[in-house]
Amino acid sequence: MTINALPSYAGLEFIQHLKKIVETDSYEATLDKIKQIGTHIWNKSTSMRGALNTTPDFMDSARGKLNDFICLLPGSVPESISPTVFLPPAVPFVPLAQKHHVVFPFPVNFSALTYPLPPYNHPDYPIARITAPLKGGAYGGGATLTSAGFTFYSYRDPNSLKTFETYQRGIDWLLAGNFNEDAIHEAKLSEFQKEDSPIPPGSQGMKLFLESLTPEMRNEQRERMIAVDKQQIVDFARRTFTKGTLSSACLIGPETKEKEKGWTVVNEQG
Repeated sequence: MTINALPSYAGLEFIQHLKKIVETDSYEATLDKIKQIGTHIWNKSTSMRGALNTTPDFMDSARGKLNDFICLLPGSVPESISPTVFLPPAVPFVPLAQKHHVVFPFPVNFSALTYPLPPYNHPDYPIARITAPLKGGAYGGGATLTSAGFTFYSYRDPNSLKTFETYQRGIDWLLAGNFNEDAIHEAKLSEFQKEDSPIPPGSQGMKLFLESLTPEMRNEQRERMIAVDKQQIVDFARRTFTKGTLSSACLIGPETKEKEKGWTVVNEQG
């Protein structure tokens, strides 16, 4: 899935689309689209891939069942299959700095401020992983790495626009290097705890299958995280969060009396 298609499959754009479907009296067009999607996805001519996760005793049986299922699908298996297929986006993706306040009749707010993040194999990525857990926040807030980028977030927050001032104070805190080695050590422990958490049997090997992350790549990432120091974090913060760098903000919650200069207000109360 291309990044500019993400809002159509998740988030508010997806919710708006679902609302339109629910409010309609005719579902024929939607059913036709579902059938078209099924015809495209369940077809041997597309670059289908399968993953079997089982014990050696059941592997032959599972492989046979998977083969039986594939044989029932239309189309023919192509002679050569690319391990990864990227579909060209219908509209070229152009990153934009945006601020959206989506008004819902909630008693609290949900907000996020996101900056672009380099890919997994970039030298900055392990630094970002250690930077994110350095500073927590009130009302269930903090920083995390998402598919969208490096994100500061809060949820069930009684504050609205003031929270973005809190995010900026957190950025200033990072830029000034107002943290010690103990904080860095705790951040590393937090990340390694996630990295070393038990993997359920059914999820074994999925990092490699779904994300193409080999054990060697993950070990290299681990070594880089171990080596992260204070100056690297400050330098990363300067490259990522200083004025002029791209960022986008979103606030979801009730109407606010605070001035919203530069914000696009989307009313979803109806």
